Amino acid sequence: PVFEILRQKLGDRFLEEISQKICVIEGDLSRSNFGIDSESVLSTLDREVDLVINAAGLVSFHPKFLDAWNANVQGAIHAAQFVQRASKAALLHVSTCYVSGNASGVMREELHPDRAPNGRPLDVFQEFEQIKEWIRTIKNTEELKRKTQERAESWGWPNIYAYTKALSEFWIARQSGLPVVIF
Repeated sequence: PVFEILRQKLGDRFLEEISQKICVIEGDLSRSNFGIDSESVLSTLDREVDLVINAAGLVSFHPKFLDAWNANVQGAIHAAQFVQRASKAALLHVSTCYVSGNASGVMREELHPDRAPNGRPLDVFQEFEQIKEWIRTIKNTEELKRKTQERAESWGWPNIYAYTKALSEFWIARQSGLPVVIF
């Protein structure tokens, strides 16, 4: 549907025109380099991509933690790492109002990547190490979900979704020299 106007305008030339401008490459945000193994494809992408739009995410307030971690955190990190290696790409990362945590009222659109919503200092890299330790040691998915929900609440986020989206933004904000806009 997004191409319907263009399809009507170009008529029989639509497929020919669009194939000159768009090349679909299947990927997986939960994997490094989007799961693309071909060095020639990666090399072409590194040279040709101008903008990576990370609008992916798991929009569920109470998901299995690993699903949220892979989609909301690892996906954002992999998109940012791709941009860091590309020669001219920038990143547009789509946020959510929920990263502000359990606050109410008017919120200024300011990112404070070293402070949780409850005002306490937060080091995203230390937080990642704690989470990775839980992922390694807690094999019961419900226990992992409970533990991370409690952790999110202890920092001032209402749920796993807000927690993982905020952690990805904090990580992105701490990347020196990354050309990024958080929208």
